[in-house]
Order: sequence, then structure tokens, then C-alpha cells
Amino acid sequence: MKRHDIAAIAAALMLVSCSQQQETGFAIVIDQESYRQAQTEIDQYQKTVESRGLKPILVIDRWGVPDSIRQELIRLHADKTAPIEGCVFIGDIPVPMVRDAQHMASAFKMDQDGRFDRTEYCIPTDRFYDCFDLEWQYLDHDTLYTDYYYYSLRADGGQHLDPTIYSARITPRTNERGNKYEKLRRYMQRVNERAQQEPEVIDHILLFGGDGNLSNSIAARMDSKAEFYEQCPWLLDQQQSVKYMDYSQEKYIKTRVVNDIQNPQLDYALLSHHGDAAIQYLSGVTGDEHLLQTFEFDHVHPQATMVSLDACYNGSFHLDDNIQEAYLFGQGNGTMLVLANSVNAIQDKWVNRYMGLLGMGMRAGYMAKLGTFLEFHLFGDPTYTFAKSLDCGFDINDAINYKGDSFWIKQIDSSIPAIQSLAARMLTVTPANSDAIFNAFCKSTKSMTRMACLMELTRFRDRNMIECIKLGLNDENEMTQRFSVIYAGKNGSPELIEPLMRLRCQNNLSERVEFDLCSGAYHSLDSALVMDAFKKVFPECTFYWNQDSVREAYSSQIEADAGRLYFDIRKALKSTTASHASKLNAIRGIRNYPPHFLVDDILAYLDKPVAEEDAVIQKATWEAIGWFNLSYRAADIAEHARKVSEDDRFPASVRAEALKTYNRVK
Repeated sequence: MKRHDIAAIAAALMLVSCSQQQETGFAIVIDQESYRQAQTEIDQYQKTVESRGLKPILVIDRWGVPDSIRQELIRLHADKTAPIEGCVFIGDIPVPMVRDAQHMASAFKMDQDGRFDRTEYCIPTDRFYDCFDLEWQYLDHDTLYTDYYYYSLRADGGQHLDPTIYSARITPRTNERGNKYEKLRRYMQRVNERAQQEPEVIDHILLFGGDGNLSNSIAARMDSKAEFYEQCPWLLDQQQSVKYMDYSQEKYIKTRVVNDIQNPQLDYALLSHHGDAAIQYLSGVTGDEHLLQTFEFDHVHPQATMVSLDACYNGSFHLDDNIQEAYLFGQGNGTMLVLANSVNAIQDKWVNRYMGLLGMGMRAGYMAKLGTFLEFHLFGDPTYTFAKSLDCGFDINDAINYKGDSFWIKQIDSSIPAIQSLAARMLTVTPANSDAIFNAFCKSTKSMTRMACLMELTRFRDRNMIECIKLGLNDENEMTQRFSVIYAGKNGSPELIEPLMRLRCQNNLSERVEFDLCSGAYHSLDSALVMDAFKKVFPECTFYWNQDSVREAYSSQIEADAGRLYFDIRKALKSTTASHASKLNAIRGIRNYPPHFLVDDILAYLDKPVAEEDAVIQKATWEAIGWFNLSYRAADIAEHARKVSEDDRFPASVRAEALKTYNRVK
């Protein structure tokens, strides 16, 4: 598809601005029919937005093509009179279905070679709209699912997610629970009515852990609950303000979950479990009595103000029947906001990192902007604000929009952990801030501050990152320790192997830390170096009464798991008889567990032009090694990728993938 100039966009979109000038704008993007059906409610919503200090800009989409909407959002953000900070897509706004961008999803990996339908291997994502530095190549428009538009991520644009604005969707569907326009009117009425009431105080929180989530780790769940008191220190004055519920508490946990989410006092619910588009798997047992499904929302009426569905596919907004839609649009429901994933999602992520800022006046839209993956979306009104339960000393929305390094350097020393966490995120724009972030990690007594600093230092891939990982491996907080293990595997520096073995030899690791070490980091490390480090460290562990059997068990595990991809990938790169299918299978296996000790072998293969029929293998290998973005060998990979991308001896497809990898790992 051709890029559309501003004149063409203007012909396809009708803009209506409210009269009063405000410092910051907000775009309301809606299709023609939805606006016609709910004009009264949408016009009132503009006044609601204005009452929150934003200039509403109504964009009526008359074309129905993602490119035109994206270009208009870019133009509105560049408007110096009232640059938009975010937008909401209301009604039937086209769905970008993207491919060649799986490295920006948290877990989604599906072959794009034709074995699966494109509706399965493409990711429905609004990062197409809100992340302006990404470049997309238009592919096709689906004639069966007419709101689907297919795009490929181009190699010459950004390769990391950092949304320029926040976005959210209000997308009711016509299904067995009602007509979409009736649902839209009802929800928008609720939004406008809530705006006239006293803001909701975040003082009742529910955490639910389903079977299999985080390896059913008790330590992980205990620390998750404790973290909320750092996120929201005002909760320490409340009784039963944070409730944890586990799937194992009773055989039929579903009834208890439903009872709680229907409680009008509930402000925020974090539900961590397995899922599908129309199903919440609340326990490890199948059967209707263990599943919460969309058809049940005729008589289930969630009242929790904000629900975070930490599960796969529950946010499949491109489908007519999906869980987030059932939470938002059921008759009698009180839920205003839902966070959910459009495809599958990784378990090891920090879902509620910015949640405490909601109690300091932050608009809900920033939850999606700051903590984002391709699949992660906010549904509902993104301008929604809770009551300010803690005064952080400044307008948090303005600070996110307009403040620079000098401001955030001061905030990294804030007495409020949630502000420190935000400051660490905001300071990553400048690599010179690495020392400030590392120092904050070393000084802080708050687990969420340390976790935030660890996470942000991975963006710099410098000496501070290595030192922070070493410290994090012994952190008292389970999540900080767990992510340190994950990052140690992703980085692969030999100097991290001995600290990993010292952690392994500790007694009573949490289930999830042990999983991420033995079934994760081990795979990326040279088995000989791992075994040498183990043999050095284990004799110091005199506290084991059954030392010989423990030594044997740990040694066997190292032999089985450390460097387990060694033979597969070497065979794939050197074999002249293996099929393309078997080679591709081996190559794609390194995306999850990058074998850093094989980088030289992989680069030696990639540096040599291959026969035309083998270009698909070389292209796939460049794509796979692009996942080594945290590797201590990333600089070497980037240099080789740059050279190949400029070398005419290689096919265009290989050069393009090498360029993409260069932009991913540089």
C-alpha cells in the first residue's frame, strides 16, 4: 500500500476539536457508524476528557485503513499547540495483524512459513498505531475478516518497543451477550457517570494465582503480595486491603473468584492463570466448574474497577468472543478497565510494576505505555484516574510527558518506591544514567526499586548490568532473584557462571527460580564451564547431610541441561544431508535459550554466502541470533550483521534480516 499524504488523510478522517485550548491533547478515534449510534455518549465523553485537563480531539474514521489513522496520530502528536499524549480506539477500528516482529512479543513464536494460517501467526497489536518509530510494510487486507490488515515489520525502522503515546480500545462485539452498539452506549454512559462521582480509592486489591502460574511457587506469591504494600504504602493503614487467593484453597475455586470480582468494593484485581480467548483456566482441572467462560457473563457481573488478566489470549480483541469484552460490556457490570494479552504471554514478567502510580494521579493509559509488549493492551477509558491516595509532589502525567533527565535523576532518590521505579524507566533514554540507576539498586531497601533498576540496566548492557545481576542473584526478593537468573542466561558472560552455581547450591530455592535456572539459563551456557564451577563451589556446601546424593543429582542435571542445544545447532549449520525442516527446527530453538558459547560457530556460517536454495536457512539463522540482544557477544553479532547487510554477495532477504538483527542487538 502506498503511503498516504496528509491531504489524502484529511479526506478520509473528520476531525472535530472541542473549543477550549488545553496544554495536552487526547485523540478519540471512532468509526462513523459507532459515532452515529452513540453520538450523545461520545459527545459527553469529550467533556469528560476535558474535565480531566486534556483537549479532546474527535477523529471520525471514514476510510477504515490503519495507515491513515496512524499518520493522523503522528500529526496530532507533533502539533505544538496541543500534542496528544494518548488515544482511544472506539468501535470498529481496523486491526493491524503483524508478522516478522515476534522479538517484541513476550512469548509468542509461531512459524510464518505457510504451515499455519496467517490469522494464527500474525499478532493483533495496537503498537502499530502508538509506537511511531516502527516502520511497517503493508501486505494485504483480509476479505473474510474485513477489519484485519496485514503488515510486516521493516528492517530499516525501530526494533524495540517504546510507544510514543498510550492507547486503549473500547471494542464491544455483537454476540450472544448483546448488540455492540447497545454495549457501547451503556459503557460510555458508565464512564461519564463515574466522572461525575468521587474518584475511586485503591484500597481493596485481589491477587489470584491459578494452577501452574510461576511453577506454583509459594515464595513468588508471598513476595507478590508484599510488593503491593511498597507499591501502595497507604494500604498499610487498611485492614484486609490486599487479599491473596490460590487455586488450591478449595476444589471448586471458581465460585470464590467470581464472588470476589463481583464485590463492588474491589478496586484492582490481578488474575494470574492460563487462558484462551474465551476462557479463564482457574485451576489445573478442565470442566465447566473449573473454567470461567464468556457465556457465563450473562449472570456474572464483575465490579472490580480495574482487572489485569495475566493470561494468554484473554485480550483477543480481534475476535468476536473474548474475555476482556465480557468483563467490560456486560449489563450490570462495574468494571471500567481491563489489561489483557491478544496472544500468548510469558509468565515471568512484572505485570503490576506501575500499578501504584495509579494512586498518585497517573492516568490509566500509562499502564499500557510504560509496560508494553506487542500483545499487551489496555481496554476501556485510558484517561480514567483513581483518587490520589499519596501526593508525590508533582503532576505525574505532566512529568512523564515533559520532564527530562535532570528531573528524574532527583526522583531516583525519592522516598516513594513507585516513583523510583518510574524514574529508573525514564532515565534509560540516556546511557550515561547507568551509574545513577545502579547506585539506586545498591542503596535501596525496597524490593521493587531494586527490581526496577535491575530491569532497566539490561537496556544498557554494560558493566553495571553484570554487577547488578551478581547482586540480584542473592537478593531477598524472589522476583529480583528470579529475573537475575533469567538475565544471567540471556547475557551468558562466563563470569556469571560461578555466581549462578553458588545460587544453585543453596538449599530451598523457590520453585520458579529453580525452574528458570535449570530449565532456562543452563541451556544457554557451556556445559564444561558450568560443571567446573559446580565442582569448585559444591564442596563448600557442608550443610547437606546427604551431600553425595545431592552432588550426583545436581551433576546429572548439569549434564542433561547445560548447553543442551550444542549438538542440534552445530548439526544444523554443518550438515549437507539434513532437511530444511529439521535445520529450521534446530535454529529456531536458540531463540528461547541463546547458546552464547556457539556464537563464533554461528557467525562463521553467517559470514559465508550460501546457495540460493539455502538462503532461507541463513535468513532464519540471522533472525534467531537477533534474540541475543542481551548477550555479552552482542557487539560482535552486531558488527557481523552490519557487514552482511551491506554485502551484495548475499540475497536481498538475507541482507534485510541481517539489518534487522543489527538494529535489534546494536
